[in-house]
Amino acid sequence: MNLGAALPPYMSQRKGIFYFKRKVPASLVQAFGDQTQIWKSLETADFSAACRQLAKETAAFELRLATVRLRILSEGLPIAPASNVIALREDMIAALVQRYQVHMLDREEEELRSMRPISMVDLKQRISEADETMQHYRLALTCGDYSVVEDTAKQILAGEALSARTGSEIYTHFCELLLSTEVKILSEQRARLDGNKQPIPQAPLPIRLQPTLTDYLNIWTSAKIRPRKTLDTASFMVRLWNELMGDIPAATITRVHVKSFRDQLLARELATATIKNRLGLLGAVVNTYNEEYDIEGVSNPFHKIPVQDNGQHVRAINRVLN
Repeated sequence: MNLGAALPPYMSQRKGIFYFKRKVPASLVQAFGDQTQIWKSLETADFSAACRQLAKETAAFELRLATVRLRILSEGLPIAPASNVIALREDMIAALVQRYQVHMLDREEEELRSMRPISMVDLKQRISEADETMQHYRLALTCGDYSVVEDTAKQILAGEALSARTGSEIYTHFCELLLSTEVKILSEQRARLDGNKQPIPQAPLPIRLQPTLTDYLNIWTSAKIRPRKTLDTASFMVRLWNELMGDIPAATITRVHVKSFRDQLLARELATATIKNRLGLLGAVVNTYNEEYDIEGVSNPFHKIPVQDNGQHVRAINRVLN
């Protein structure tokens, strides 16, 4: 690696060895044994190997952060038991299948590592099995036969304390994406057996540990003293967001979501300046959370959302209706 090149976020280098380096949010230092910063050797001088290990360390650190954050937020409140199952939502599906994909690739990696050196006979057998299964799954995907992944789907939902009625539209969509992901997994495993190894991506946090805009608001509220009117306005806007858009994981919020929210505010005939101010306030809530948890390289979906003159918006609606 060119030592003059910039390292990825949270990576550092000492005497040729790469390290995971992450600042502990000030509000959580005590929970981390008074550590203000985490340094952990990635135990390699190879940049590619360090990047793979960095992804795992980052995922582990994020999970620890989320666990501590949820414990703090729930202090003094009854904690829902693990058996308190919630309904599967559309915004959860992508993270569920991605977590499953990373899990399967990690498991395959561990199996191959334990078998090294792998014999040519074992290698050929694995390639043949991967090809046969992939062909079977592709045919099932083409025919819309998702029964081949139903057991896996139920295991994933049970593990995340989620539920979806068998045969429902959302359950079918989940199974469809899961089957498509199975094909991707087999394709990646096949490529690895051929020697074309790619880094395993970082897994998203478990659904119940993914913070929502409500969680972001709690961090923003406690970050510093703010005028009561500003606090009330921010609280109202987050409640309105939850009412109109749902209390979805904040990391899944896109500019498409925000524009839809903006249009619903315009339909209520709020002043253009008011809408811009409210969206800017929600953007500030997101920024504060990202700064508090040292989250880098993430765009703010509320940033610079265009808001046309409300009169133009109402006239445009009337033209469509008339």
